[in-house]
Amino acid sequence: MRLIKKLGAFLIFFLCLNTISLSVLAAPKTMPDGGTFDAEFYANNNPDVVAALGNTEAALYDHYLNHGKAEGRLPYASNSAPTASAGNSSKQTVLDVSGLVYNAHNIEAKPTKLIAKFQNGTTAVKYVACTTAAPALVNAKALYSQAAALCGDYANLQVTKTYLTQMAASIPDNAPTYDNESVNTYYSNITAYLLLEKPLYEELTRVLNEY
Repeated sequence: MRLIKKLGAFLIFFLCLNTISLSVLAAPKTMPDGGTFDAEFYANNNPDVVAALGNTEAALYDHYLNHGKAEGRLPYASNSAPTASAGNSSKQTVLDVSGLVYNAHNIEAKPTKLIAKFQNGTTAVKYVACTTAAPALVNAKALYSQAAALCGDYANLQVTKTYLTQMAASIPDNAPTYDNESVNTYYSNITAYLLLEKPLYEELTRVLNEY
């Protein structure tokens, strides 16, 4: 729908594997099933999972295997994450960024439709729409932030990084309180966020077409 067809074609079969954490991380370890996982990294980057399941390694790894992997949540800070560079990124890095964006879009598509549907409603109706949509939007915000981090200093991803940073900043960290000003501010932030989606997808498609 808002996701342009060309970007969707690049992303639909893609499973993203990279991210950056701003925290001091433990080294990834090999799990009993052979998978690589960093519980500290996963907890730091997915506070909603910790809130629901706790922060034990077993619970976090189980969530990653059964839910997080499909949602684009990343198991550890990959060595392919970018460092400062004046050159262009690899195609794989662009695909990694695109995969996070694609998963974020899938998470937020229905919630943002719900918000748009009631944009002319009463404060009470809009409040219900916002509080219903807020958890999914916070998850999308985390993915956009991870995607922005992957852009690093790569020259060909700086425009993309700007869009991603602005989108993540536009999504509130919490649902609004039940008053007219708070609800209207929330709506304004989400509107600003949605206006950035189309140019972001167009920019990612342009970058992909360079390979």
